[in-house]
Amino acid sequence: MIIAGSIILAFSIFTIIMSNINGGFLGDSLNGLILFIGLALILIVVGIIKKKEKEIIMPKKIAKKTIILYVLKMLQQGASKEKPITQTNMAKVLNSMGVPCDRKTIGRNIDYLIEFGFPIVKIKGGGCYIDKN
Repeated sequence: MIIAGSIILAFSIFTIIMSNINGGFLGDSLNGLILFIGLALILIVVGIIKKKEKEIIMPKKIAKKTIILYVLKMLQQGASKEKPITQTNMAKVLNSMGVPCDRKTIGRNIDYLIEFGFPIVKIKGGGCYIDKN
């Protein structure tokens, strides 16, 4: 929008300059040029506002390599033997935080944590938790 508004504004200013160089008076076309300039300014302002909204709404992008840390944190703080957490639920939580991942990604990260030595128990049916014993 900002680019489109800038092009329209530049075209309008160019038309005014060329009209003055040629010694002509804009006359009836002046209303059209004013309309073009107004449209250009509106497009520029709306573009700037949308850009600022996007900066405010979109959280800082979270690196994919941090997914394993989030998985570990969820297992430590939100899962127990009595209330295991599913890979699907972990994926939903991460997606709601703006971290795109799926159930398979969570499963791979859980396997990496197990390989690294964390006492994670996987329950048949999808749930898992960290064994505190």
